Amino acid sequence: MKRYLSVKESAELLSVSTNTIYTYLKEGKIVAKRIGRGRFKIPYSQLAPFVNLTLGNQDKVVPEGSGVERVQDEASYIKVQTSGGSPRFQSQNEAAPEKDVNNAVYTEKQSESLDDSDEESTGEDISFDRSDVIFYRIFKAISFIGIALIYWHDRSSFFTFKGSFLAASGIPLSNVLPILLFVLGALNLTEVFAPRKFLRTHILTDALSVLVLGYYSVVALTTGEYTKLIFPVAFIIVAGGHLVSGFRDGNKNASFFNSFLHYFLYLALLAGIVLVVYPHLLELPIISDYVSLQKEFFALVWFVLVVAPLIYFLSPYGKNSSLLLPFFVIAGSGLLILATEFLLAAFWDISYLSFITGVFSLFFAWWSLGSLKLDPKKVMIVTLSFCWVSATLLLGMFALRSSRQQIKIDAEKGMKGTADQIAEKVNSEFEDRSAVLVTFAGNSDLKKVVQEKETEASINYAKEIYEKLGSVERVIIYNKEGIAVGVYPRNSLAQGTNFSSQDYFQKTVSTYKAFVSPVFENILGNASIIHTEPIFENNDFIGMIGVSLDLAKLAGNFGKGLEFKYSIQATDNNGFVVFDTDSKKIGLKREENSIESSIYRTETLTVLKEARIPQWLLELKTPVAPLVAKLSNMHIILAILLTVNSIFSVAASIVASTKRQKPQVTMPTSLAANPRFI
Repeated sequence: MKRYLSVKESAELLSVSTNTIYTYLKEGKIVAKRIGRGRFKIPYSQLAPFVNLTLGNQDKVVPEGSGVERVQDEASYIKVQTSGGSPRFQSQNEAAPEKDVNNAVYTEKQSESLDDSDEESTGEDISFDRSDVIFYRIFKAISFIGIALIYWHDRSSFFTFKGSFLAASGIPLSNVLPILLFVLGALNLTEVFAPRKFLRTHILTDALSVLVLGYYSVVALTTGEYTKLIFPVAFIIVAGGHLVSGFRDGNKNASFFNSFLHYFLYLALLAGIVLVVYPHLLELPIISDYVSLQKEFFALVWFVLVVAPLIYFLSPYGKNSSLLLPFFVIAGSGLLILATEFLLAAFWDISYLSFITGVFSLFFAWWSLGSLKLDPKKVMIVTLSFCWVSATLLLGMFALRSSRQQIKIDAEKGMKGTADQIAEKVNSEFEDRSAVLVTFAGNSDLKKVVQEKETEASINYAKEIYEKLGSVERVIIYNKEGIAVGVYPRNSLAQGTNFSSQDYFQKTVSTYKAFVSPVFENILGNASIIHTEPIFENNDFIGMIGVSLDLAKLAGNFGKGLEFKYSIQATDNNGFVVFDTDSKKIGLKREENSIESSIYRTETLTVLKEARIPQWLLELKTPVAPLVAKLSNMHIILAILLTVNSIFSVAASIVASTKRQKPQVTMPTSLAANPRFI
């Protein structure tokens, strides 16, 4: 027989539970040596009397050196504790020895710290706030591994490095981040499956968590993805707390209750800050619009209803609060609803983390009831159930993503067809106009009028060109000095004015070619473009014809016969809008045209096409949401199925892992206090 036994071995020897052994230790019925934090070594000599009792006082050979004396008349003796830790029996007539405080093996302080014993060494049941930190490790593992797989699946679409100081290394950074997150998740998972082997490296895992998630946060911050900051920063603060606690006392007080509550508190604080600053990030228009108008009131309500209860639950008075259950049921349900909304908006990463946090919030609410006790040998069943929840969520998200991608591909094909049609209309418009201008520029009578600077004749030719083209704002005939010799419709400000300094005149003279100017402000203060055609006589430049185009009429011509399902915009070489389905934007600089900031994550499809003759860039845009609206029902159904699957999977695993109580041997109090020996 072994000289020293663990708590678990002692319980098996006496056919009682480990909780009973701890009770005996607290009450002083058994004296043990404590080694390290939470480990007890119980001499066999302390257990021998109870072994005899459980055998019904039958004869039992006690090993030599066990420290148990055979007593014939047990009524005359009492059990006393020696400095060596083994009991001996002395006559009741003998004087009791003084208590040696310095050599006492088991003290009152040790008795109070029995609750903090380590499950890996004692095989203690997993129950509320006792040995349940394993659930927080599972939560971290599936969160990190899941988000790593999402980022790896499509690394380029989640972080836009353009415009940040990380732009030069954007591609390698996108590749490294999911790898680091996967490694971090795997380390947390190994602590779940092999806690003994990785017990001493837990501090290193927390340190790595701070580094990897810190890197994740920097990437999110520099790319303007502020919603991505909420979850990693909350994890970082909790990991930092574990680091400090680990260096101080070895994390012996770590529990699922403390860890998850702290994480949820930091999550609520960060989410409240981001929502107050950027309310549009909440994908519920009714709420986001209200927050935009009532930021101060929303901040107060958020603190009172969300943050304050979490602070209370973490206090000594709130641990057993009856509000704990309803709060986390409501919070978990809200997170699942938000996850569905994020899923509809294709925010796959935020949706995944919201869903997993929501599932664990509901589990935390159930676990906080304190009525569950799990067998540590079966904890792998619970771990696999949470992994199954994560896997089904990822598979469902990838399936939706594939369907969504196919819809986007089909829509992009339609947009390219529309872009080709518009570009062809633009090219045809300018080709037809060029043909008319070339015809008039070759007219010998017009050449003579220009050279002789005949005003009325020039105006008549300008009128003829104006009526021929039909959709122009004004026609101007210039001589070689750039003076407007003929203007129609008549305009006293333009007639006789020297336009030689204008860019379109200089371009035409220098290139000897027709030219379509960028948008500029004409003498009337309107945004215009000029289509020019040079006039030659014996290969000498003698003047030119300029046609000022009405951009609004031009847009109408481009749109004839086309049904616009998309937002269409055309810009010139200087970035000015020359055509837009929203007429208010025509003539504005593109940068002033409400360019979507990176914090507005509305997903859009964009197709670019260049018009050949005016050298305009056509841009077709459409939001993806209306295109995939038919998938919305599928999103909702999937979210409901995933939630039901999560609840049943976790509940079934908990039931399968619940500790089955062994029948205990009940000993009379008199015998337990004064064991008899044969």
